[in-house]
Amino acid sequence: MEYLDIVDETGRPTGETVSREIAHRDGVLHRTAHVWVIRPSARGYDILLQKRSMEKESFPGLYDTSSAGHIPAGEEPLPSALRELSEELGVAAEPQDLTFAGTFRIQYEKIFHGRLFKDNEVTKVYVYDRPVDINALTLQAAEVDEVRWFDLDEVWDEIQHSRERFCVPTPGFKVLRKFLEEYNRGEKMTYTHVVQYYETDKMGITHHSNYIRWMEEARVDFLAQSGWDYAKLEEMGIVSPVLSVSCDFKHPTTFSDRVTIHAAVKEFSGVKLRFRYEMKNQDGVEVCVGTSLHAFLNTEGKPIRMKREYPELFEAIIKLAEGSETNG
Repeated sequence: MEYLDIVDETGRPTGETVSREIAHRDGVLHRTAHVWVIRPSARGYDILLQKRSMEKESFPGLYDTSSAGHIPAGEEPLPSALRELSEELGVAAEPQDLTFAGTFRIQYEKIFHGRLFKDNEVTKVYVYDRPVDINALTLQAAEVDEVRWFDLDEVWDEIQHSRERFCVPTPGFKVLRKFLEEYNRGEKMTYTHVVQYYETDKMGITHHSNYIRWMEEARVDFLAQSGWDYAKLEEMGIVSPVLSVSCDFKHPTTFSDRVTIHAAVKEFSGVKLRFRYEMKNQDGVEVCVGTSLHAFLNTEGKPIRMKREYPELFEAIIKLAEGSETNG
């Protein structure tokens, strides 16, 4: 018999457990992990959906999220997501292959196979974007009948008026679409840091000074992904010193935690650039929010007139800042 952690509204275990059968009989709040397998396409993105086995206790024969499952009692969301991806589809992913996209709540009651099924979940959502050959997958016969690629926007449009083919949860789909929209417009780029043993203090938690270093790592990676890495800027004769930095610590981290850092351009005046950083652990818990303010100088330490002297860089940063609080 499979047992699940009973959780609160944030998805945090209460210390009590419940069998899967009773959880769905009584509607007890528990956790699940969902993985969306995606690939770029000419129109945007395709999503890999699994057709649920006709033997499934809920939504038999409908197309659902790429991979999904309950998180067993005592297990964390990321290992559970990796296991489900392997068991259901035969995809052997590593922790760094999954990107945390967000969390959603879902609750409903519906009749399946002549019985009332009560679902009440806090769901952690991950994205997998490595190449996948569906002809090479090993499907779990008891769970999955087949898999197919679908255009993301076409599925979204269809589920607004029909549920004949798809049972993908709308809140989870919204999490995926928001994640991809932010990534596509450069509002957020993701960097992952694994906490090292030497970064922890005598209490076994990460020393606060390390978060500032992680912000720098994420910022360097952000600029590299944007095509303006530090080496390129220095070749152009541009340096960008830090004027100020701030950190708001939300939740401790410790050795081997995977911290996902979303870096975004918060504001750009043409002279100064401010970044914002949102850090979450492998369970999606926010651990730190920070900002850093930067200037642009020449090699002599004098401010540069970027719009006039480096118009291409100026336009690139303006584009990255689109949708942020202040554009220059």
